[in-house]
Amino acid sequence: MVVVGLCLPGAAASCTNFTVSSAARLNHTWLGRDYNATSGAGLRGGIALGDLNGDGVEEMCFFGDSSVYVAFMDDERQVQHATRLSGSSGGLGAYYPGIGPSDAFGASLAALGDQNGDGVGDLLVAAIGDGDGGSNCGAVYVIFLEPNGFAKGAQKISALEGGLSSVYTLKAGDRFGHQVRCGLTGPSSI
Repeated sequence: MVVVGLCLPGAAASCTNFTVSSAARLNHTWLGRDYNATSGAGLRGGIALGDLNGDGVEEMCFFGDSSVYVAFMDDERQVQHATRLSGSSGGLGAYYPGIGPSDAFGASLAALGDQNGDGVGDLLVAAIGDGDGGSNCGAVYVIFLEPNGFAKGAQKISALEGGLSSVYTLKAGDRFGHQVRCGLTGPSSI
């Protein structure tokens, strides 16, 4: 089961006792654009995805420009290449071509583990500006990944898709998926 929360006014979270074991600065130009030189632009929301391609090195995922980037790292934590997922790239457009800039696709990310039993980790991506059911109702996408980071399938969960309306009614401004978190490690009933 996937649990996705709403952004509730007054909700607060605290995090303590974190230890950084290693770090590396990513060169943003691997996306074909220098994010450091662009006012207001940048990559955000870095999460670890696990080893998608079986090379023993964990992949990372970031978002920016209404896109999600699956970054394939080497042993030195340098980006070797990346796959862009959006409504027009990375195979996601075959399932949901209508994802646009106003949807805020990638506003929140979570690694799901392998949900479809193919041995490759999958991804949960929020689109808090999605307009299914009203302005900024929000949506989340369960994206089933291939080892190269491309989408091999997807399921949208929103006011109009994925069965959410049978248990909860989204309203305009809910921004569903604002902070997605997952602790899933294997196939489950999404």
